[in-house]
Amino acid sequence: MPQKKTVDALIAQKAEIERQIEEAKRHEALAKLTKSSEFKSVAKQVKDLDLPASDIVDLFDSKKSAPPRKTAKPSAKYKHPADPKMTWSGRGRKPAWVQEWTDSGKSIDELLIKK
Repeated sequence: MPQKKTVDALIAQKAEIERQIEEAKRHEALAKLTKSSEFKSVAKQVKDLDLPASDIVDLFDSKKSAPPRKTAKPSAKYKHPADPKMTWSGRGRKPAWVQEWTDSGKSIDELLIKK
C-alpha cells in the first residue's frame, strides 16, 4: 500500500515542479532566440569586437545605467512688479501673485522680464 504524502511534502513537490517548468520555459525561449538571424548577427558582431561577456551584460543591467541627466532650472520669464525676487518661469501652476494680477484684469505681458 503506497504511503500517504503530507501536505507539506506535496507543497514542496509542487514548488519543485513549478521551478522545473520555469527553467524549461527559459531554456526553450533561449533556444528559440539563439536560432534567430538577429541573434546570430549580434553574436557575430560581439565576437568580431572581442568583447568580454561581462561588458555586454553591463550594457543591459539597469542598475548600472547612466544616472538621469540633471536639467537646468528654467530661467525666470515673469517677475513681481513690487518684489523682483518673486519670479516665475511660465511653467507649471501660476503663482498666487500672477493669478491675482490677471484676475484684476491686468495683462500677464506687463510682468514679462525685459531682456
